[in-house]
Amino acid sequence: MTDWLALRGSISSTFRAPPQTSLAPNPSASIPNILGRATALDLVGNPGLDPERATTWGGGVMVRTGGFDAAVDYYHYAVSDILTTEPQNAVVNALFPNGAAGADNCGTLDAAFIASHFQFTGPCSAANLSKVLLLRINGPKASFSGLDFRGTFTQPGIFGGTLQVGGVANLVLTYKFAPFQVAGLTVAGFDAVGKLNAGTLAHTVPKFKLNTFVNYQNGPFNVRWSGRYYSSYIDQRQAATAVGYRINRQFLHDVAINVDLPWDIGFTFAVTNLLDADPPLARLPEGYDAMTSDPLGRTFRIGLRKKF
Repeated sequence: MTDWLALRGSISSTFRAPPQTSLAPNPSASIPNILGRATALDLVGNPGLDPERATTWGGGVMVRTGGFDAAVDYYHYAVSDILTTEPQNAVVNALFPNGAAGADNCGTLDAAFIASHFQFTGPCSAANLSKVLLLRINGPKASFSGLDFRGTFTQPGIFGGTLQVGGVANLVLTYKFAPFQVAGLTVAGFDAVGKLNAGTLAHTVPKFKLNTFVNYQNGPFNVRWSGRYYSSYIDQRQAATAVGYRINRQFLHDVAINVDLPWDIGFTFAVTNLLDADPPLARLPEGYDAMTSDPLGRTFRIGLRKKF
């Protein structure tokens, strides 16, 4: 539009074929927490899967003037036949609606459904449950939308060097799944924004994420501070008063120093998670959410690089 202002937009349709690992009937195994204890879970391939299809569109504004460079973009994805697996929570709750301690539906739920999704060491009961089987499927229609932010400001001549401040951020507006049927079982639709989404069709979706930095370079020396932020979110499996219902926000600090030495040698010293923050508690087997958290605490890295 001008030397300092630009507008952009796009629309497209696309598809994604099922990967071979999803088509092959060979199961992939894990041992998550089901009904309060570690239980085998098999994800079984499905040779009848259809491609996932999507229509995507978005637009944005870009500004560049002086040392300032920034952009804001809106995105929207509409997906059909989404490639996923049967939702663990819905399948398990169909047979054990009140958990391990409550009454079960062993005598009323369709026998074929039970046989294709559960294995027991004895009669059908929570105590005898040995394995859950989930089929890879084409799931419901889904739509995702949000805003992406990017910005940097560069200022030379700061004590003889160059200072740069910037960051990228994402604000999720919607992350919705429509209701659908799984082997005759009705699964309710839901919005995944701000939730852990364990055992559902979605992954962890914090509403807001930010990566920011301050960088200073002077001759062969470069010092960089980085910050990584995730907003808090909830574990919708828990009661609002339960421990682990809200998974706390976190802001991790990283520092790195790079020095260009003679003979094309580069030296690096970096500290990740400078303040040694623990990952927020989550009611998962690991005790934290690996999608957003790092259990290592403060770590140091020293490196030398030689160019030839």
